[in-house]
Amino acid sequence: MLAASMAAAQPYVQHDFGQIASAAYRPLFAWCDGPDRVVAVSSPAKLLGPNETVAVSLASLTKSAPERVNIARYQLGPADGAAGSVYYGLRPFGSAASTEGNFLHVSNIQRADGGYTFTHVVAVTSNGQALECRYFTVNEADPASGGPTEGSVFAGASAKRSVWIQRLPNGRYMYRSFDYVGSERLPETSESRVSGDFDTSKRGIRLSNGIRTKTSAGGLVYQFRNGGYTYRVEVGSTARPFARVTVTSNGRTLLSEPFRFYSDSRPRGE
Repeated sequence: MLAASMAAAQPYVQHDFGQIASAAYRPLFAWCDGPDRVVAVSSPAKLLGPNETVAVSLASLTKSAPERVNIARYQLGPADGAAGSVYYGLRPFGSAASTEGNFLHVSNIQRADGGYTFTHVVAVTSNGQALECRYFTVNEADPASGGPTEGSVFAGASAKRSVWIQRLPNGRYMYRSFDYVGSERLPETSESRVSGDFDTSKRGIRLSNGIRTKTSAGGLVYQFRNGGYTYRVEVGSTARPFARVTVTSNGRTLLSEPFRFYSDSRPRGE
């Protein structure tokens, strides 16, 4: 299928935020929801020139021990484009200048600023070992309706799970969560339970028919129902960034988790 036929019907703008050095959310250059860990790269203090290298912070959250987040100084750039991809050098600060085996791989086709709803961060490679990043393609089937999805609009990683939200052709949304090993599981029904084919945890749930509402402060709320449970993913504005998932039942809050790293993609102009 031609890439043009898979693109979003309207332009989207994606913003990425995370908590790296403090509890405050700061812009991210990119982050990766990998099988066994989450890796996030801070946004550099200045724009990256064609032949420049800039200092960034790299945070690594291991899913089997998410209470520990390792933070290190890295050097980002320069960028090298090839065959629909962009490779950014990503090496420990002060190491040799060679970027061979140390880079961030981003698609130059599946991009929010190129007609898709979400930018595809493909992999983070360190010392020749690649960490594959989760990504949901456009036109993937929604099991509830049998129809295709239109692409992701939100992704977040908390201390216990990662959550992805995709837009459906009928204007509704699909929710997917992927629990880390040993984490508390979210309430589920037999219909909502799914097996992961990417995470080491092999656990998660999928919900369809979600709705999206806007808040007066410029944020968004995605809401899904699962039996007697209500799932809410709240996303702040770019001026006041934050994101969290909350699960309630019969007026009681069963779970409320902030996302440490997240991406929020909206139609241009919202």
